[in-house]
Amino acid sequence: MKTKKILQVLLAIAATLFLSSCFGGSSSSNDASFWEGKVRPGTYSSYCYGWRHDPDRYARRTDVTFTIYDNKDIKIKESNGVFYGTLHKYVETYNGERKVWYGAHAEQEGTTVVTDFNLSTDLLYSPGDAETYQEFSYRQQDSH
Repeated sequence: MKTKKILQVLLAIAATLFLSSCFGGSSSSNDASFWEGKVRPGTYSSYCYGWRHDPDRYARRTDVTFTIYDNKDIKIKESNGVFYGTLHKYVETYNGERKVWYGAHAEQEGTTVVTDFNLSTDLLYSPGDAETYQEFSYRQQDSH
């Protein structure tokens, strides 16, 4: 009888550990699915130009360095300062094709200055945080 109870407790512990590892594994695979294309944690450089309707747009190239962290936070260094935010991922079906891009709203530390931007899966930076693929595509074409 005592052996049977010990065996039941050991089986219950083993089942609990098994279920914990299963759920733990699924959450990390969900995090892995967040990263697509070249967008991964690390430090990268990019650039963008002013809006197309600006006649001096090529004189206004903005060089950007950004660091993406494992927890999806991002630090952006550009000519106006350093900004901190959190990436979010957009996925949309457009003309029958799956489209993916990233966006963020970032705040300059110690100020009320904010910036919105997008990243393509190829790490191209563009101003504004577009919520539709059409808007995102237009901004990418407009700023590169």
